[in-house]
Parts: sequence; structure tokens; C-alpha cells
Amino acid sequence: APLPAPTESDRPLTLDRIYDVGATRVECWTCAPGSFVVNDQQTTECLHVVEGNLVITNLDGSEHRCVAGDTVVTPRGWSGHWDVVGTARAIRVGISQS
Repeated sequence: APLPAPTESDRPLTLDRIYDVGATRVECWTCAPGSFVVNDQQTTECLHVVEGNLVITNLDGSEHRCVAGDTVVTPRGWSGHWDVVGTARAIRVGISQS
């Protein structure tokens, strides 16, 4: 079943842009503890966790626990749920369709 679309208030995060050229954007990603839903993600995203831990749950229920040093990639069109335990920081690369 489709997940409800998140609102900005559902995502307790900040993004500090480092690089933004063409289809590629690189940002420092900081997220406060909490949960949010992603429905039909519009970009392919690569997240390298620098601090904290989080759990990413796919629509099929499979979970991926991520801690500092882990890298996760979610493809364009991905839907799922994020649980951030404690403040998490990461380097995020987003690639859009151009």
C-alpha cells in the first residue's frame, strides 16, 4: 500500500549544500531523532553516515540498520520509512533525472 506523503515538518532535518551542478547535489545531512516516511523518492540518494544511527525500512518490511561508517543507497522511486535514533549526520549525494 502506498505510504502517505511526508510534509516538511515530518522531516526534522537540515541540509547544508556543498555542491550542486547539473543532476548532482551533495549536502551535509543532519537529522534530529524521529521518524519519517518517504513515498516515491524523486532522486537516487547515497547517504554515508558520519554520526548516529538510523533504521531504514523498505515497503516489504526488510530493515537496514545504519551506523557511523555505513553507506546506504536508495533508488529513484523508493518508498519506505526512516527511524533516526539520536541525532544523525551524514554526507548525502542526490542524483536526479536530467
